[in-house]
Amino acid sequence: KKQKFPDGTIVEKEFDAGVFRGEVKFYKAPYYRVVYSDGDQEDMTERQVKYHRVLVRAARVKNEMKIEAAQSTPSKAPEPKDIGKDEMKVEGLTTTPPPTLPSASSSNTVI
Repeated sequence: KKQKFPDGTIVEKEFDAGVFRGEVKFYKAPYYRVVYSDGDQEDMTERQVKYHRVLVRAARVKNEMKIEAAQSTPSKAPEPKDIGKDEMKVEGLTTTPPPTLPSASSSNTVI
């Protein structure tokens, strides 16, 4: 069977001691030899390598997004514009409030 995953393919696998990163060192059908960062080794089938491989492109994009977020400065809200006391600004519109009506108790109406 032909080698599907090239030497150097990165895998991650969870063990009792934690998650370890490994690298495919060679292929001898039907097994891939994986050497982990702590020096341990194991043979994996193609299916296992596919399951445990680290998708480098996805990981790189995710990492770049984290870097961009950390480097970007929060956008500063624009300073409010001065408006007259008889004007209100609502969602980009400047309007004049309606006149206030006198209350019934302050009416000068004579009965």
